[in-house]
Amino acid sequence: MAGEVPRNQDCTFVAPLAQPTRGAGGVSSLIFSTHIAASPEKCLEIVLDSSAYPTWNKLVRQATVEKQSPATATDLGDSLGFLLASGKQDMLLPGADFVFNAYLDPDSDSFRSTRLEVTVLKEIVHEGRKGFRVSWAMTEGTWLQHVERTQDFVEAPGGGTDYYNMETFYGPVSYLIKPIVGTKLLKALGLWKDGLKAEAERQCKEETTKVSK
Repeated sequence: MAGEVPRNQDCTFVAPLAQPTRGAGGVSSLIFSTHIAASPEKCLEIVLDSSAYPTWNKLVRQATVEKQSPATATDLGDSLGFLLASGKQDMLLPGADFVFNAYLDPDSDSFRSTRLEVTVLKEIVHEGRKGFRVSWAMTEGTWLQHVERTQDFVEAPGGGTDYYNMETFYGPVSYLIKPIVGTKLLKALGLWKDGLKAEAERQCKEETTKVSK
């Protein structure tokens, strides 16, 4: 997916891109990318730690894990085992069922709840550089509407992480997304992007300061 989204891309709608499990046939996709001065491991860990969303995520202020993942270190493998090292219980790992409360208007208390599941979590290699991919999709998606989102965190050539996002909308109801809530959705995902970047860089700076003391 990283190769399909340009580097340092502002949030925008594009022609539908295929997702890992849902495949092709979407109505449209929303993409963005940015550079984050933190490691891919740090960025991935923050995105998967649902309990900390209220501290940085203005789009999804609350994420609730309804069924915890049964994944073990063996299931995740050597490259992803670090995700279990913290002992956090509400990580968004394969097998977990969770709900996002999404606020398209950051100044409003109105939100929409969506039930999701992780469909992909793996190590990837893009242009010779290692990284990670996580995808999640609606658990209640139907032929009327379905959504799947993929995020890649890839080692940047000069250090840090190139972060790529691709969200694809499927089904006839999805034709209404862009004209009705498109502008709000672009701004809201921009807040997600900026919030993740700020939080990852803050944590990285704090850890570097502790080591140097």
